[in-house]
Amino acid sequence: MKQVILWFYGLCLIGFPAIGQVRVRGQVVSGRTGEAIPFASVGVQNTSLGTVADSLGRFSLLIGNPSQTLIVQSMGYVTQFVSMNQSARIELNDSHLQLNEVRIRAVNAAHRIIRQTVANLPQNDSDQLASYQYEAYHVTTMSRLDGSRKPSSGQALYVNESYSSRQFLAPNLSREEIIGSRTSGTQTTLLASLRPLLQPFGFHKPQILVKPPLMKEQVSYLNPLSLNSETVYDFFWSDTLVHTPGDTTFVIDYEPRRGRGFVGLKGVLQIRSGSFAPEYVLAEPADPATMLRFRFEQTYQLVQDHWFPAEIRSEWILSPSAMTGVGTLRIESRSLLTNVQLNPPIPPATFDQISVVMRPDAARQSDAFWQTHRLDSLTAPEQQTFVRLAELRGWQRFKTRTLPTLGEWGLAGMVPMGRYLNLSSQTLLDANLYEGTRLTLNVLTSPAFSSVLRLDGKLSYGTRDRIVKYEGRARVLLHSASRMYLTGAYRFDVSEPGNVQFFIWNNPQIPYELLRTFLLSRADSLRQWRLEGSFRMFKHTTVTVSLIDESRRPTYAYRFRPPEYEHMPMMAFRTTDFCLGFRYA
Repeated sequence: MKQVILWFYGLCLIGFPAIGQVRVRGQVVSGRTGEAIPFASVGVQNTSLGTVADSLGRFSLLIGNPSQTLIVQSMGYVTQFVSMNQSARIELNDSHLQLNEVRIRAVNAAHRIIRQTVANLPQNDSDQLASYQYEAYHVTTMSRLDGSRKPSSGQALYVNESYSSRQFLAPNLSREEIIGSRTSGTQTTLLASLRPLLQPFGFHKPQILVKPPLMKEQVSYLNPLSLNSETVYDFFWSDTLVHTPGDTTFVIDYEPRRGRGFVGLKGVLQIRSGSFAPEYVLAEPADPATMLRFRFEQTYQLVQDHWFPAEIRSEWILSPSAMTGVGTLRIESRSLLTNVQLNPPIPPATFDQISVVMRPDAARQSDAFWQTHRLDSLTAPEQQTFVRLAELRGWQRFKTRTLPTLGEWGLAGMVPMGRYLNLSSQTLLDANLYEGTRLTLNVLTSPAFSSVLRLDGKLSYGTRDRIVKYEGRARVLLHSASRMYLTGAYRFDVSEPGNVQFFIWNNPQIPYELLRTFLLSRADSLRQWRLEGSFRMFKHTTVTVSLIDESRRPTYAYRFRPPEYEHMPMMAFRTTDFCLGFRYA
């Protein structure tokens, strides 16, 4: 009986506060473009109640009086006051005011919040943890823009959705495996491979390193959350969102100070009281004339008393000079993180020199896989892009669907021949003065065939010497952590006289060597056995040991007469070599 009374009492405590309250739901969008405005502030006028919209501009708020008025704010937009019956779709208009012309800098209370946040950054930085791991769903969209920065066709050129898992081990070991990748209209995985380079993971380092697409060099920006940043940045405490008594979010706008000759960022910081940890960050270049145009947004969630990234968004605007012939492009990417684990036991052997890995069957995942792992619904334009590209025919189908796939095959040097075999495209056609046109068929097994064993076969024919050459190789992975391989190979081919190649197999030649091979006018007939082992001694150092037994027979008029065998000139030569090589890269 006592348990029943306690249960009824607890039910009353839960239910009574909800009596008379109303749940208000809606979405905040741009009045100019109709696109969602992520992370807008939604508050109730004359109260401390408020919330923050999600990445799609959606919000939900529990209020006590349906006649109250909502205050909706977002940086770069005019504040709106709306009634409850108008909250389903709230449109904000662009603001054309210069904020720093109407703000007064006196004793800035925001500086105290920023200094405390900077002091707490080490304990809130995820990369300061001993280890962590998570899974993530990503959507990357590429579209062409017109002069108004609106999509010129109303449709994206390409949409890629991918699913990955990532592990981190302090101080700097990281490995992300892309488990699934699906691109509209094509089998290319370039957008999934590019996505990790587009988004910084966390805003806790003094410098924000930005890697623009198609550019080799990184660009560094001073983080507004860094020591003494208030000397070069202006901070404005614009709002306070109350969650519960004693638990609030400070909303702070920032931009570079004028007259400092400082190229920095501008945006919004939302700092959670108590831990003084970033809860939301918005950053973009402050100078509108810069050639580098991007926008980063990150939202954090509380995981085991630690604020960990929950959603990461980025937008890049690429000028026509960066992508000749296709106009201005916009690349948008959003990532949702889930199944976050902090400080799990991860053995160091999990990591190697490769930080991003594409699973061999990533591009062949089923619809059931995506229904299970898709954490965020595709927008209507994104869904239409998949449908539209699937229905293309003729030249448009070739240009939009087939050409990107061929381009990726060309970059990789491999053309898939089903699930288990690949065709090497690096040596399909060659030529020299001795062999004439050299036709080569090089087939090798794919990682889907076996993660341990790789078989490699090559068949060549010269139109001038009319001789068939062949090679075969088997490579076994003995230890994955150290990348330890054992390789056995046999080769019947022709070789340039006096030419010795150490540790080379299907590696592209440097230009002057490539030119010399075209001028090859005489050759040795070569039969070679090779046994080779290689492993990584350190992260960037590879050691190779090989034993080579080969026989050479000149195909031209050459005889060697050693002094002791003048009556028996040598016409064939056999050597056995032991080789030891080190490579640091």
